[in-house]
Amino acid sequence: MADITSPVEALHLGSPVSVPPVNTWANVVQQKRSMKKYDVNISETNGESVVMVPEEVFEDSSPLWEDFFIGKFLATAPHVAKVHAIFNKIWALGDKSQMIELIEINSTTMKFRICNPVTRNRVLRRSMWNLAEIPMVMSKWSPFREESSLEFKTVPLWVHLKNVPMDMFSWKGHSFVTSAVGEPVRLHLETAQCSNFKIAKVFVNADFSKELPRVMNFSTSAGKHAKV
Repeated sequence: MADITSPVEALHLGSPVSVPPVNTWANVVQQKRSMKKYDVNISETNGESVVMVPEEVFEDSSPLWEDFFIGKFLATAPHVAKVHAIFNKIWALGDKSQMIELIEINSTTMKFRICNPVTRNRVLRRSMWNLAEIPMVMSKWSPFREESSLEFKTVPLWVHLKNVPMDMFSWKGHSFVTSAVGEPVRLHLETAQCSNFKIAKVFVNADFSKELPRVMNFSTSAGKHAKV
């Protein structure tokens, strides 16, 4: 283990200590938004003014819209004020300087602004959140795909199946049933061990380009029918 001496201990030992300035989120934001004067060289080509943009402008440069996310609820979203209050409590952890901003896009979609990069990574890593028992999928927003930003290709989630016929309680049977939702990946251990026949759990990369089915009716050539 490394021998670490705190600044206070070092002062007692008589060692010179250089204490770095406190790097608060306010300082980070201020640095991020700071501006400077560039030397701009203007030339003329075919009668038009042309300015060559230096690589420095693109280096370590973060877009102003990197803070924005799109939240897609799988059903009608709760009132925007309720969403704002609950997610600020969960994500901002009571820090008023890191409050989450959001606006309502439509009845199932909201646009979030999360300035804290640690919170952004946590929100995106988990991907799916639940609010008032309504799942919500978070995705990065980008102006380059404004038209398609509200559409999600695939989202990993657990699908719970009820009333699966016993003759379909198999890897192939569960795969077929959940293919209506997306791409089946694996069975829950509880389902694989047949410890619960009332509810089968399958991990699926759900296809969010179409509305997810709540109930599906299945029929066989032998005349059997099942509602799952």
